[in-house]
Amino acid sequence: MGKIYKLESMSALDGPGLRYVVFLQGCPLRCDFCHNADCADLLGGIEMSAEEVFQKIERAIPYIKKNGGVTLSGGEPLFQKEFTNQLLSLCRKAGLHTAMETSGACDIGDVIDLVDLVILDIKADGRNRDGAEKLLLACEEKAVPVWLTQVVIPTRNDSIEKLRPFAQLKERFSCVQKASLLPYHTMGLNKWKGTCPIEHIPAMDKAKCKELEDSLFPKA
Repeated sequence: MGKIYKLESMSALDGPGLRYVVFLQGCPLRCDFCHNADCADLLGGIEMSAEEVFQKIERAIPYIKKNGGVTLSGGEPLFQKEFTNQLLSLCRKAGLHTAMETSGACDIGDVIDLVDLVILDIKADGRNRDGAEKLLLACEEKAVPVWLTQVVIPTRNDSIEKLRPFAQLKERFSCVQKASLLPYHTMGLNKWKGTCPIEHIPAMDKAKCKELEDSLFPKA
């Protein structure tokens, strides 16, 4: 059994094509810029088996199978590794493309043999850098493609100098297909219920975020 935060049947933001997204409950990190702060606690969520979740995914197969697939997000999917393994196995048997959004906070283990794409979030505060690099090495060894992301937060890391280590990961690892900067937004502050440490920081300007991304990753 697994703990599910929510299910989203049609998403164009969590991997290639149209995706069915499974948000798992629980995360070992407590990032102060998290927009899903209410799903960090493993005690929350709805308990479902992998088979029950897959039955819901099956209804969307006519829409997602051709160019999309299934994405496991959260929370942290690897925090519930057994459930993640079971669900990915069912998706693979059905011929569905699978992606996993993760911070690398937990060891990937044999899950790497069941996922077609890893979307790896490199934390803006520098936490969990070792775990992220360990995951990148595993993806390199298994030839699993990776998309890198990092949230850009005003006054925290909104400069070329602060973002340079993120850009260097793309240069170091051939498994990285692309890297994207995500502008910090404040839409999840209500989930913190007044406890967010950075609620005084405004949303990141999207145009400036795009300028930083274009500077770090100029198109050929």
